[in-house]
Amino acid sequence: MRFTTARVLAGTVALAAAAFGTTLAAAPASAATAQCGSVCTSFYPLSTGTGDVLAVSHPSGTTGSTGQAVTIAAASTTNQGEDWVLEIQGTVSDFYEAGLMSSGMNLHWGSDEVYEIDYAPDETWTGLCLGTSSSNGSGAVSLQPCGETAATLWVADTADQDGRALPLINGNNNNFSVPYALKASTVGTQLTSTGLTPPISPSQDWGTIFGEL
Repeated sequence: MRFTTARVLAGTVALAAAAFGTTLAAAPASAATAQCGSVCTSFYPLSTGTGDVLAVSHPSGTTGSTGQAVTIAAASTTNQGEDWVLEIQGTVSDFYEAGLMSSGMNLHWGSDEVYEIDYAPDETWTGLCLGTSSSNGSGAVSLQPCGETAATLWVADTADQDGRALPLINGNNNNFSVPYALKASTVGTQLTSTGLTPPISPSQDWGTIFGEL
């Protein structure tokens, strides 16, 4: 569910797969259900590799609920909890100009692309996205209503790119020296948005798999 053009400059939305494909590797694995197929994108942390991907904890059919925990789980073509749709929304500068991101975000990551990661089990839109419930972009990562605040937006941190993987900084981040970025833990443990410090941990470097492979 994209932010409306009344809130973000028109023409900033492009094909997410093409954009992310320039930075994140599409590695072979089994992820995304056949129902979602090429529409979906799976995310994996370098700490585990492609065998474990971004997933909704305890998925329930084609629905989800606000606050539902997001974890990593074993990649599977039958687990609809691993179905996500990646949408590019523009750049940090676009969101700053629209009054939706801070001047600090614009200063440090102005030219970097902003993404929304929509939960779409079996290609069914839920209106829920990967996000946090905090005002500063930190803390537990869960399903949150799409398109309401920058808490469901993630910035591709190209300055800290590792090969074709990179950190994802939360759009509500207010810590510019140690920004809050998506971090994986062990399988089944809720993800967090945690301070990003050098050297970047493999648990905060994310790659992508497009479609059912």
